[in-house]
Amino acid sequence: MTAPATLRMTDSMTRLLSINVFFDLICPWSWIGTRNLEAALREFLQLHPAIEPAVHWRAHPLLPDTPLAGASYQSFYLSRSGGPTSAALRREQIQHAGHAAGVTFDFKRISVLPNTTAAHGLIGCMTAHGTTTETFVLVDRLFKAFFAEGADIGDLQVLERLGLECGVKPQTLLACLDDLRNRPPATRKPTRRGRPMKGEILATPHFVFNGTETVSGARSVDALLSSMQRAVDESA
Repeated sequence: MTAPATLRMTDSMTRLLSINVFFDLICPWSWIGTRNLEAALREFLQLHPAIEPAVHWRAHPLLPDTPLAGASYQSFYLSRSGGPTSAALRREQIQHAGHAAGVTFDFKRISVLPNTTAAHGLIGCMTAHGTTTETFVLVDRLFKAFFAEGADIGDLQVLERLGLECGVKPQTLLACLDDLRNRPPATRKPTRRGRPMKGEILATPHFVFNGTETVSGARSVDALLSSMQRAVDESA
């Protein structure tokens, strides 16, 4: 993955592009969508080097009641899809869309459907202490660990390994994971901070640009780029 250019320091003349990303780490379309967002943002920065983007990652759990220890992924997927034939067709569709975005899914390797609370908490920690580029890298690594490697991203030891791989400072990572371990289970469901100013979240991923332009679903790079352009034009 090639992350967007590291953000520059803003000044009074810098125009801003706020991007809210509503997503869940167990959603394959969210991985495809965030990859397309990264590509669109890279193109946007080439066209508008004076505009400063600010990306806000918003946890939107699709299955918030998943046990903290996880559940059987394959059983869940077959049940959710309506049987083996439907599951195979759906996975083929996702694989095709993923190939276009440069990602590869290996659904057969996944055994655990994780509770994504802790993983989203780690992303929040990186957002608070790292750069936008570093957060993009971590988000992508978590998706890859789950969908391509079959890792249980609800396991704090797995998250510790992935966090260190992505450059989270050990002291910061330890504090984040300790906080997640010590939270009572009832408070460990992800919360959504902020809501789109226009429209409902009908699918993940869901993008909101400058609070005015919304894109729902794993849309193309061109579609995302066009929405970014409209958002900054409206705010000019």
